[in-house]
Amino acid sequence: MKILYQKGIRFEYLRKYIYLPEKRSHKGQNGKVLVVGGSSLFHSAPVWTASAASYIVDMVHLAVGDLNQKVLMQTKAEFWNGIVVGFSDLLSYIREDDVVIIGPGIPRGRLSDDFKKNSVKLEFDQILRLKDEVEFFYALIFFLFRNFPKKKFLIDAGALQIMEREWLDYLDQKIITPHQREFNSFFGIDLCQDFVYNISAVEKLARSGKMTILLKKVEDYISDGENSFVIEGGNAGLTKGGTGDLLSGLVGGLWTRSSAFASATIGSFVLKRTAEKLFLQKGYWYNIDDLLANFSKVLKESLLS
Repeated sequence: MKILYQKGIRFEYLRKYIYLPEKRSHKGQNGKVLVVGGSSLFHSAPVWTASAASYIVDMVHLAVGDLNQKVLMQTKAEFWNGIVVGFSDLLSYIREDDVVIIGPGIPRGRLSDDFKKNSVKLEFDQILRLKDEVEFFYALIFFLFRNFPKKKFLIDAGALQIMEREWLDYLDQKIITPHQREFNSFFGIDLCQDFVYNISAVEKLARSGKMTILLKKVEDYISDGENSFVIEGGNAGLTKGGTGDLLSGLVGGLWTRSSAFASATIGSFVLKRTAEKLFLQKGYWYNIDDLLANFSKVLKESLLS
C-alpha cells in the first residue's frame, strides 16, 4: 500500500478526524444513512451500499422505490440490516438521516430535451407518478438537491451518469465518487497516466466546486481542494461489479460523523487493504460478500490500533 502524493494533513493523522462511538452513546447517536437507488436491472447495487454502511452507523434506510413492486419485495427479502422503504416515504427519511447516498443501481438512458426542461418544474407527488425509471430518477435527483441543499449527499454511479453537472451547485456538502469514465464524461476532462497531472485536475475541480472528489482508478485520487492524496494498492479483484457500491456505503457511513475528506480517504484505504488481505487467502477469486465480511476488520486495525 502506497500513498504517492499528499498535500495538507498527514495521512497517519486522519484517524483523528474519524469519529468513534462514545462508550455511553445511545441508539441513533452514531449516524444514520439513507441509500437511494436501485432499478429493475440493478437491484443488488443499493443493497451492497446499504450493507456496507450498516457496519458503521446505527441505522440504514434503503429506498428502492415503488416503481417496481417485485424489486421492492426482493430487496426486503435480501436486506436485513436496516429498513427498506418505498419512495413515497422518502422525504421523511431524508429529513431524519445524516447522509444521503444516491446513485447505486440507478439506470442509465437517454432523455428527451422536452422532458429535461419540464422535469425541473415537477413537484414530489408528480415525480412519484412517473413510470419510466430514468425519467423518475432524473427528476427526483433535481428535486432533492433543490429542496435539501444543507443535507450531506454522496453522489455515485448512475446518478453521475444522468444528472446535470450544474446541479451540484445547489448543495453545500457533497462527495462525488466517479470512476474514470464517469469522471471524464461528467467533467469533460481526459485524464492521463501522470498522477501529478491527475491529482492536480481533481484538486482544482474539488476547490472550484466546493466538494470532495474520490476518483476511482487503479489508484484512487482524493481531494477536497485543500487536502489531497493518491492511494495505490488493492489488486485486480476489485474490478468486479459492486466494489464501488460497497465503497460508497463505507465512505457515506463514516461521513455521518466525520469529515468528508477523512471519510473518503480512510474508505479508499480500507477497501484496498481489504483486497490485499483477501488476495493472500484467495488470490483474485473473491467477491463482494468476501469484501463485506472482512473490511470491518481492516477498519478496526486502521482506527483502533
